[in-house]
Amino acid sequence: MILQKKHFLNSFFNQVKNLFSIHIEFGKSITAAKKNAIIFFPYQPDTVSCGISALIAFKGNNKPQHINLNLLQEMTLSLGTKKNLSDSDDLLNKLFKKCQEIKQESAFSDLFFNTEKRGLLL
Repeated sequence: MILQKKHFLNSFFNQVKNLFSIHIEFGKSITAAKKNAIIFFPYQPDTVSCGISALIAFKGNNKPQHINLNLLQEMTLSLGTKKNLSDSDDLLNKLFKKCQEIKQESAFSDLFFNTEKRGLLL
């Protein structure tokens, strides 16, 4: 019972500490804002935003995940050489998993804020 109470208090105080560690920024670029920040009226010169995304943005404290775009390109090109896609279920599953990884916030941020990688996608 005492151990559960101690765990609850530690968890509670960690949540309060995280809450007070959030920085609030106004009119800054997401890349220039501090980590773990809420940005009101974010400055994004190369992005057209509408709705709530034009008013508020959030920059987490996670490091961007590295994405190997060359591997995705090789997998996609090898699909083009296959005559029968039903024989390449394993390749399709691997490609699907890699595409799902891109949807994660840290990986998407890495692509979105890195102009070189954005250029490779075009």
